Formats: sequence, C-alpha cells, structure tokens
Amino acid sequence: MINRILFFSLLPFHLASANSFESEIQLDNSTLQQCSAVPIKVMLFNLGDVALYREQCSDDSALTSQSIQLSFIYKRSFDAEDFQKSSVELLRRNLDEDLFKSIEMALLDFNAGYQKAEEGDRYDIRYSSESGLLLFKNGQA
Repeated sequence: MINRILFFSLLPFHLASANSFESEIQLDNSTLQQCSAVPIKVMLFNLGDVALYREQCSDDSALTSQSIQLSFIYKRSFDAEDFQKSSVELLRRNLDEDLFKSIEMALLDFNAGYQKAEEGDRYDIRYSSESGLLLFKNGQA
C-alpha cells in the first residue's frame, strides 16, 4: 500500500534538472543522488520546487525497490488542509476508483502529518525498507 501511495504521489512529476537542492543526501545507510528537480507551478504561480532523490537514478526498477526521497521547498504559504485536500484530489483523479479506495485510509493517515507551511519551508517524504514511509518538515519528523 505504501508503494502505491509513493508511486502515485510521484507520477504527476516529470522531473528534469532545476533549482537549489543538495546534489546528495544521506538516508539510513545509503547515499541518495538528486535525480532531477523542477519548479511546482499552478497556472502562472510558482509554488515552490520539488526534487527526486534515489540511490541509482538510471535504475528503471520500481520506486520502492531502493531508498527514495521527494523534497519540496515552498515559495508560498499553505494551510495543512490545502495539502491534504489537494493530494487526495490529485490521487482520486489519477487512479481508478478501486485502487484509490484501497489506499484512501493510508493516504489520510499519512496526510495527517502535514502542518501549515510558510514560505521557505521544506517537506521531505522519505521511503526506505528499513524506516518505511516518513514525513519531515524542516528536518523534523
């Protein structure tokens, strides 16, 4: 189930190089490389930047076959409810109904960790087989 949430959270992003994230990060006992980064735009507004980190960027295996991190740096403030509603709606629109229903409760539980974000805040979504799926805001779990 975590695999599905993580996979479909990443699906909308066509990641190419951009912005100011670290080129490498440590996760558990692994070094993850920045595979790509892009701005997050809605209409004319630049809401922030997103970067994808993996152990092997060129590896076409399933996302959860290795440690992974998705990092967001926001350029605008957001209420926690906005995060929660938008992620649920994004997945509801992009998944078939049965799959969405199968992950809906896990998604709502995960989304409960979101807090209000101010300009400059960073959220990291991390997955490793050792730690599972974790959410960090400005480095704090």
